[in-house]
Amino acid sequence: MLRLERVSLLHEIRLQEISKTVGLQTGELYVLLALRRSGKPYELRPTDLFRALLVTSGAMTKRVARLQEGGFILRVSANDDGRSELVRLTAKGLATADRGITEIAKVVESVTEASGLTKAELAMLDKCLRKLLTVKAVNATKKAGRLAAG
Repeated sequence: MLRLERVSLLHEIRLQEISKTVGLQTGELYVLLALRRSGKPYELRPTDLFRALLVTSGAMTKRVARLQEGGFILRVSANDDGRSELVRLTAKGLATADRGITEIAKVVESVTEASGLTKAELAMLDKCLRKLLTVKAVNATKKAGRLAAG
């Protein structure tokens, strides 16, 4: 598990570098990428964004405001509810998201190549990580107490 944390930290560092390359903070790039993944017309409710990215509504509000100021996104009224709004990528935002995806793909390819992992090893790693991701919660306090008592 510690190795997973280390891999995650290294990945975050690489994403920070990519974010700087495209002129954004990492959290802002995550917003653009989430909107890009949503498919045309590349829009989501702010609530869906903060839930998908596992951040607070306040953090999402700040990110959306900065991205709107930079011309990367627009806030538009939702057709089904005039009281609600959507966050939508602009052409600039879409181009930036696509550039970010390209940069991420280059880094993933480079890391994969440098690791020497085979396609079979990568497939097994993917399968194992998917299994780990199915575990929703573990009560660490109870487990740690039993280990300490034993």
